[in-house]
Amino acid sequence: MSGLHHRVDQALRRWQEAGLLDAATVGRLRAHEAAAPAHTGRTAILAFGLGALLVSAGLFLFIAANWDELSPAARFGIVLATVAALHLGGAVGGRFSPALATALHAAGTAALGGGIFLSGQIFHLQEHWPQALLLWALGAAVAAALLRDGPQVLWLAVLAPAWLVAEWTARFPWY
Repeated sequence: MSGLHHRVDQALRRWQEAGLLDAATVGRLRAHEAAAPAHTGRTAILAFGLGALLVSAGLFLFIAANWDELSPAARFGIVLATVAALHLGGAVGGRFSPALATALHAAGTAALGGGIFLSGQIFHLQEHWPQALLLWALGAAVAAALLRDGPQVLWLAVLAPAWLVAEWTARFPWY
């Protein structure tokens, strides 16, 4: 139970004990509040989104500053840990704020793309590069199916056509 719901519940109990509300009214109020969707202000969603973007950028800038001194195993471990930490943070943060969970999961999907491309660079893979976009789009599709969040669907809506364009460009280069 969140702090706000706890305070409302305490207030309803006090008002009922004081005789201001009868048991039926208190029951209807609790039922109404339980059925009402949780509202998050647009400002909070914007703040969490920008915060997640800044956290992601800060993490990758810190890693980039020390990239040359790290071993390939440490690089790969950091990439995996970053993606996992953002998604785990989203799972834990969802208990407190749906907007925070959405922002962290979206940042985790962004980190997945960076992780895929960085993994290719870490291990000097010279594969067909549009496949990295395909893997990223598949990760976004899995996230969209599991989370049913708008940002995950938006990631998928951007990445799937980007993969198709990349495939087209790789097959028919413009000289």
